[in-house]
Amino acid sequence: MLLGNPCLWIAPVVCAVFAYLQLSLAMADTGMFFSEKVGIIWLFTIPFLLSATYGCIKKDDYSIRSYLKEGVSGYFRILIPGVLLFLMVMIIIAFAFIPLMSGGGGILLFFIMVILLVPLVLLTFFYDTTAIFEDRKVFESIKRSIELSGIKTAEIASFYAVLLLLLFILGFGLMMLWSVMLTDQLMPLTGMTESELNQLSSDPEAFLALLGESGARATSFIYALGVFISFLVFLPYKAAFYRDVLLNAVPEQIGGLGTGEYDEKGRWYKYS
Repeated sequence: MLLGNPCLWIAPVVCAVFAYLQLSLAMADTGMFFSEKVGIIWLFTIPFLLSATYGCIKKDDYSIRSYLKEGVSGYFRILIPGVLLFLMVMIIIAFAFIPLMSGGGGILLFFIMVILLVPLVLLTFFYDTTAIFEDRKVFESIKRSIELSGIKTAEIASFYAVLLLLLFILGFGLMMLWSVMLTDQLMPLTGMTESELNQLSSDPEAFLALLGESGARATSFIYALGVFISFLVFLPYKAAFYRDVLLNAVPEQIGGLGTGEYDEKGRWYKYS
């Protein structure tokens, strides 16, 4: 799919450029202000890229015209639910900080975050593909994603397992590449004491000074490369998985329903 359709490389390339600009600006002396602006623009660009990529795979039309059309038509169907889910995450985090402020401690905060945030992310993970492949509206796409988690639990669990394996391999490989590229800059770390390492980890400016300008550029490049590979593999994989495994999935017939059929929206109609 990737080798035969160059338009699927647009999203990875665009995201890699944003990633490089954001991190390189963040590591510059006065670039944090511009880094935040680049990050905001990037966030509002991602729904277009997701919609365009999913739409092309859905219709099996990989022309530039189709890419732009699908990106525009599905933009708000991905953006609006994403904003709502982001606000829900922020609310959960805000409530999680209440026990911390009252002396609950970091362990309780971590426990609350895991209990609330992880299920939310996992259950709504396919809202974007649902919005595009099934033309669902804002709340329908979130509801459908949650529903699919109960219908195709085993299949979705295998999807997450493969995804985590790919991310682990990618992260390990990039860390090895980063270490090799910055061998000279990182060599002084081997002679530091534990207290010196702790002090360095708490002082970003000192660490950036250790990396130097060339090290900062190399770090930005590795980060951008990781983003590029992640989007290049992840988006078609998620879209193909949804198309081949989750699309048109409906709940199994429950005893007592009798004979009937599901319509195209998954609603059950019992024969009289």
